[in-house]
Amino acid sequence: MKKFISLSISFFALFVIFSTTNAYSQTDANCKGKKTGIAIVRTDGDKAPEAPKSAQKFPAYKGGAKAMCSYICKNMKYPEALKRQNAKGTTTVSFIVKSDGSIANVEVVNSSGKQEFDDEAVRLVKSFPNWKPAQKDCEAVDFKSQLDIVFDCERCGCK
Repeated sequence: MKKFISLSISFFALFVIFSTTNAYSQTDANCKGKKTGIAIVRTDGDKAPEAPKSAQKFPAYKGGAKAMCSYICKNMKYPEALKRQNAKGTTTVSFIVKSDGSIANVEVVNSSGKQEFDDEAVRLVKSFPNWKPAQKDCEAVDFKSQLDIVFDCERCGCK
């Protein structure tokens, strides 16, 4: 019975959310008519939804996620002691993609439990080439990002 009530409440909540929101693709005249982002716009009742007033693009590694993974594998220096143990781990790193695409303020937000992995994750992110910066209202802006660096000898091969 509790599951039925819980499911009923969940479906009702989803119905309310979907009936009061609409997705819009934002076009900004200052960006030469290009679509520059997606926004979820909430409406109240019978009112027509309004288009968002600003466009936003998130920062991106040049070449995409596949190129970033390739860069990480090519440049990762697996700690020797951990390589011999066939140790694995994941370190979450936060950083700022500055408006010029450079990387700043790199820090560990979720440790792998192994200091050597954490240090190598920070070194790797600091060594990234410039990214495509985030944009808001067609202007490049600083943007805080997070990335999981996975340490697994079998995945990339060890150096």
